[in-house]
Amino acid sequence: MTIACNPGGGTVDCVRWAQIDLTNATVVDAGVYGSSGEYRFFADLAVNHCNDMTVGYTKSSISMYPGIWVAGRESSDAAGTLQAETEMRAGDITYTAFDTVPRRWGDYTEMTIDPDGVTFWYLGQYSKNTGTTNGRWGTYIGSYSYPACTADAVDPPPTVTITVPATGSTVSGPTVEIRATASGDNEVTQVEFFVDDAGSIFVDTDGSDGWLTSWDSTSVGDGTHSIRATATDTALLTGDDSVDVTVDNEPDPPSATMHVGDLVGSSLLGSRGRWNATVTVGVHDSNELLVSGATVAGRWSNGANGSRECITRTEGMCSITRNNINRNSSSVTFTVTDVTHTSNNYDAGANHDLDGDSNGTVIVVLRP
Repeated sequence: MTIACNPGGGTVDCVRWAQIDLTNATVVDAGVYGSSGEYRFFADLAVNHCNDMTVGYTKSSISMYPGIWVAGRESSDAAGTLQAETEMRAGDITYTAFDTVPRRWGDYTEMTIDPDGVTFWYLGQYSKNTGTTNGRWGTYIGSYSYPACTADAVDPPPTVTITVPATGSTVSGPTVEIRATASGDNEVTQVEFFVDDAGSIFVDTDGSDGWLTSWDSTSVGDGTHSIRATATDTALLTGDDSVDVTVDNEPDPPSATMHVGDLVGSSLLGSRGRWNATVTVGVHDSNELLVSGATVAGRWSNGANGSRECITRTEGMCSITRNNINRNSSSVTFTVTDVTHTSNNYDAGANHDLDGDSNGTVIVVLRP
């Protein structure tokens, strides 16, 4: 606290300061700051986190216009003393006011401490040349600090990492496990879990088994969603981590399928007793509609050999021919080994033959 004072000469104003122990309302330290022929008034003080003090005030004399000054003490200074004062802003001109004697002064003055706990900021009043004979005053803000006092080390927030599920993964179902690790300089007291920042889904206050919860992914629509974990420590500092996952609960639409719906075998005599065999393949979809653009692969056996392919035309059919079959072979066998298409999957189990002369996969062609 500060108190304006007169040291007894009747002609000088001084600064009286005191440090009060608020627990028992006793004076811990005190002092008076003044000098002959100089006036100090409207003082205000503040204390930094190192327990150093700075007091600001107006100072003037018969040879000094009213200016802004500060003085102070470090916590290690001798009791009752202040260090040498420092001028922050000199006065410009003889002071006059808007009003008459006693001419108001000091409405705008305060000392405060910066949030860094180190820097003092003082708002003071001084005589200012305003270009008029009335209202010759101004305000000024300045800072002051002690080099030996530094800001407290910043206490880092806790670190939290979501380990399950992995970012970019796909999840589904009513019980998606969410698991995180958390640590820091201070003890972590809780980890809170969020989805899409729409609200908390769980607060885990017991990390003995890990920080975890489960989430019903069916409560949101399919697509990308954000999972966030916020860890809080004993100093109420917080740290965050988040992952993006893809929710996929809607069943995939059934894929389009195709199969062989007809196998037709035919044969013709060739030259020198040899003969030719042809198999015509019809490819159908699950509704028995013809499929064009399907590639049919097949293999000859039992009297002929080799693999061949054909591509179904607009009518959904194509043919594969084997020429120059030995006249000693009374028949040959053709087996469909695969059918491929850009948008249909081959379902070999659905193969059949409309006229019943094959099972839709294997057909025997007889020599003519």
